[in-house]
Amino acid sequence: MATSFSNTMNKDAILLAIKSIQGRGEALDKNIQQTAESIAAHIEQHREVSLAIKLYNAMPQGSRRNALVQWFVLFGAVSVNKDKDNRKEFPLTFNKEGKVDLVLGAKKAWFDCKKEKEISDEVFTLADEVQKFQAQIQRWVKAGKVTADDALVVELLRIKPSVELEGTTETVTE
Repeated sequence: MATSFSNTMNKDAILLAIKSIQGRGEALDKNIQQTAESIAAHIEQHREVSLAIKLYNAMPQGSRRNALVQWFVLFGAVSVNKDKDNRKEFPLTFNKEGKVDLVLGAKKAWFDCKKEKEISDEVFTLADEVQKFQAQIQRWVKAGKVTADDALVVELLRIKPSVELEGTTETVTE
């Protein structure tokens, strides 16, 4: 039975949709792995990365393309293109010093190469950012780039980013 998606599904339809997404996601992950392994064999034989670039560009929005790139770097004699002039068109290059390793590449799933950040790692709070900035200011003081008695430095370090109001963080000064 095909799952019909809409923005007005009831709970049972939502659960079916989730199951469908999970199954298609697992199938997609497997297809990407098999394709990547075949591309690595192609790279070994032909010493060029055009198919790796095509797979990279074909990855859907929201997919973990960086994990795929890391898999290719580890197992497919691929490097990330550092040339800003043509990096968009050619994000990957052939790594002449690299070695294609089909055996190890088959043992490691592409999506396990570069782990996703934990959800808590991606949550933005103003308090955390203010604390990071204050730590940077202290490093600048220690390095002699700014002076500790500079009025702006004193004011910025005086901020106490600790008052939480309904999920947002406000700064409080003394």
